[in-house]
Amino acid sequence: MIPTTPQSEDYYFTEEGMVIFTAEFLKKRGSCCGNGCLHCPYNYDNVPEHLRARFLKNGSPESHNGSAVSDML
Repeated sequence: MIPTTPQSEDYYFTEEGMVIFTAEFLKKRGSCCGNGCLHCPYNYDNVPEHLRARFLKNGSPESHNGSAVSDML
């Protein structure tokens, strides 16, 4: 089983083996990367608008099925 607890202050693994970056790590980046990160502290600023509205309402695609924004375009 892959742990779901933080491995560091920067990331943790889901049960499916995905790496999830923490909001603290993403804040260090300085801006939204546009990938729809689960803990995006920038309100998905660089995610395409038609997806951004959905993420703001329902959360990132990563929180549901592991899809990346590029998979949804």
